[in-house]
Amino acid sequence: MTQGLYVEARAPQRWLFDPSEELPHDSSFPISNLLYHIWRSRTDLQRAFDLNTFASRVRFCEWFVVHGSVEYGIHGWACPAGLLRTLSKSRGQVGQRARALLKDRLLSSDASEDVAAFRDGANLIGHARGEFGMGEHVRAVAEALQSVGSPFSMVSLSGAGIHGENEQLVGDWIGSRRDYATNIFHVNADVFPTLYGHFPPSFFNGRYNIGYWAWELARCPEEFVTAISMVDEVWAISDFVAQAFRSFTDIPVVNMPIAVELPPLPGKLPRQGLGIDEDEFVFLFTFDAASYLHRKNPLGLIQAFSAAFPRKDERVRLILKTMNVSAADPYWMMIAAEAAKDRRITVVDQRLTREEVLRMSLTCDAFVSLHRSEGFGRCLAEAMVLGKPVIATGYSGSNEFVTEATACVVDYELVPVPPGSYPYSENQVWAEPNIEQAANHMGRIAADQGFRERIAKAGQAFVRANFNSTVVGARYMDRLEKIRDRRAFPISASTASR
Repeated sequence: MTQGLYVEARAPQRWLFDPSEELPHDSSFPISNLLYHIWRSRTDLQRAFDLNTFASRVRFCEWFVVHGSVEYGIHGWACPAGLLRTLSKSRGQVGQRARALLKDRLLSSDASEDVAAFRDGANLIGHARGEFGMGEHVRAVAEALQSVGSPFSMVSLSGAGIHGENEQLVGDWIGSRRDYATNIFHVNADVFPTLYGHFPPSFFNGRYNIGYWAWELARCPEEFVTAISMVDEVWAISDFVAQAFRSFTDIPVVNMPIAVELPPLPGKLPRQGLGIDEDEFVFLFTFDAASYLHRKNPLGLIQAFSAAFPRKDERVRLILKTMNVSAADPYWMMIAAEAAKDRRITVVDQRLTREEVLRMSLTCDAFVSLHRSEGFGRCLAEAMVLGKPVIATGYSGSNEFVTEATACVVDYELVPVPPGSYPYSENQVWAEPNIEQAANHMGRIAADQGFRERIAKAGQAFVRANFNSTVVGARYMDRLEKIRDRRAFPISASTASR
């Protein structure tokens, strides 16, 4: 591969830090496009600050300087200089914080790098130690690139919040060097713009910037326009997600499913420790409550299980493995109440290691997901790799591998997404799975050994053949080479800026 990809970046941070044209302009209290994006992304800020009034804009600017800049890790160079100078004259916490940010801005050294020295390869930026989907996402990309010998570096972000940051298997990959010509950001579109205040402009300039984003509804929301304007290309984790973004932008959008490769496991978790009898047929569903309970739809699964085995003396069990549950959430309280009605339903609400979760899947007999929508559906694919028969809603990103040949597909009808059940849900639809059909599938899977073995083997073979690290890594490398070939010539700032 040729060394020395040299392109001049579109420098989107110049626009990001300009005053928003959608708001009244105040020279002393400018609301930059970055600040406006933060305000639009949070209903609590919208309730607290009416940006159409001068007094409220002032209070919002004060909030941002004191609290928002800390919360989002935004450095002084990303704050409007005029705003900092104005607020630095204030008394108390506002003035103190503004003076600190102004000093940070003045002292920041962001020397331009030799763009021509960038090597072919990828800088992976994401929550590499995060114990959640996007953390596993960036680790899976690293494994896939490593499997095909494609060079990469990894920059780990902090601030995973409730998800935890204790993944230890990536220590040798994480560093601070960014030698390569392409940045691949594993930070979703709703929070991506704030990275431009977290890192200096040289982090982005001269590189080809890719947003490798998850999304779980059929339409890309208007709120993502800021993030899309900042990248040269979008990688989508499934064709379902790719179609959502393609309808919204003319930049390249490429379907790049993630690799599903599992580490060696020492064996199953003992059934006794899970409260499972040896002769019980066990259905499993694993989900993160922080990924929106209405979308994951465990209540629908409880209903299907009850309909499939109504006598309550059948030797079956349903395990709901979850984490990040809010005990005070009314919807979760409803789910827990329904589960408590049947002693055969076990709720495991605790954080386990990735190995423990996979071993739990090995222990169980079948995996069921009556999701309303998925960007990809990694837990489903992992269950298939482990040789488990899968029952799943036949909608959204999981259709990359959930087919009539590889799983028990549940029919659905599209319904409006209820307000408040998912971000940016206005005018969106998702699937309402057929509970009766799901129940029939569960009954057949439990009763018909030959059928479930055929389905399990077909699913396992398909995912192993099409989503292993080598196959996916080859797709990554091929795309990176095409980017190099297309971009390996000087581009002027006026041409590059869009």
